[in-house]
Amino acid sequence: MKVIKNKKDLYKNLKKYFNEEREVFVSLHLNNKNKIVDETLITIGDFNGCHFDYSYLLDRSLKCNLNNKGKIVFAHSHTNKTLNPSKKDLETTSIIKEMGIKYKVNIVDYLIFNDKTVRSYKDDKIQ
Repeated sequence: MKVIKNKKDLYKNLKKYFNEEREVFVSLHLNNKNKIVDETLITIGDFNGCHFDYSYLLDRSLKCNLNNKGKIVFAHSHTNKTLNPSKKDLETTSIIKEMGIKYKVNIVDYLIFNDKTVRSYKDDKIQ
């Protein structure tokens, strides 16, 4: 397993999920040595977005956190090629952030990616 140093390393694992016709939502779980120990395709949406059950996301996150005591990065693709978060994206990440705080899940970043590059909420200080 390769050590993940930055968002470009994460993107190498994410770009295989990109689909021009459907958005996807993925979780990447890293151990305390920054190596990916679990990678889950949470959902495949449509051209306009992804829909998923927050309880499933929480369940996967808690299991990984319990087993690895590591970090979680969530990511989703944009089919329209822009990496700007939509209003719905911001609402979703706010809910996920609150879940992480409440249940002590170490969510370290949220990424938006397309077929060429990736954007990090953490790097860009997006709340």
